[in-house]
Amino acid sequence: FTIPGIRTVALSINCFTGELPMSICDAVDMTVLSMDGVGASKSCAWRDGAFPIMRRFAALDGDIPDCLWSMDNLTVLHMAGNGLTGTISSLSNTSKMTNMSVAHNRISGTIPVALQENGNLIEMDLSYNKITGQYDRGFPGSDEHVVLQVNRLSGRLNRRRLEQVNYLNILVDNRYDCRDIPSSDESHVDYSCESIDLDKSLYTMASIIGFL
Repeated sequence: FTIPGIRTVALSINCFTGELPMSICDAVDMTVLSMDGVGASKSCAWRDGAFPIMRRFAALDGDIPDCLWSMDNLTVLHMAGNGLTGTISSLSNTSKMTNMSVAHNRISGTIPVALQENGNLIEMDLSYNKITGQYDRGFPGSDEHVVLQVNRLSGRLNRRRLEQVNYLNILVDNRYDCRDIPSSDESHVDYSCESIDLDKSLYTMASIIGFL
C-alpha cells in the first residue's frame, strides 16, 4: 500500500488470510477499496474428509483498522464476507464516503451518530453483524440504499426519514419499537417488533416455567 498515488485497490475473491495491516492507510490518495470475500475463491477451498465433501474457505480476521474510517479521499469501502471484528468509528468531517459495505462479518458496537447523519453516504450495508444500539437518525437525503438486517439493533426509528429511502431492509432479526416501523421495508407486515406487552408476556411465561 505504499505505491505512490494508488487510487483503486480491488482484492475480492482471493485466498488471503490474516489481519489487515495498518499500512493500508498509507495509501492516502486511495478512493476505492474493494475487499469483499478475500478468502472466498474456489481455488483455495479444501476438502475435509472424503465423505461428505465440505468446503472451507480462508478468511481475514482481526479488527478493521480505525484509520480507514478517517481516510478523507476514500469514497467506496467494500469489505463484506470476511471474518472481521471490531467496531465502526465515526467518519471524519471531511469524509467523501458514498458507498460502504461491511456486511457478513463479526462487527460489534453501535452505529456512530456522525455516520447516521452523513450527508454524502448513499449506500450502506451493515447487515449480518453483531451491531447493537439504535438507528434513530436516518440519512438526511432521499436516494439511499440502507441494509441493516440481522444485527442486534433496537429502540425507536426515524420513520419519517426512513420512508424516503429508495431501498430499505433494516427490520429482519432486529427489535425496534412498534411505534416507528417504516412501511417501506418489505418485511414490515410480518415483523415482530419490540413492545412492552410482549416483554411482559415473556416475563410471565418465564416465571410460570420457573415455578413449574
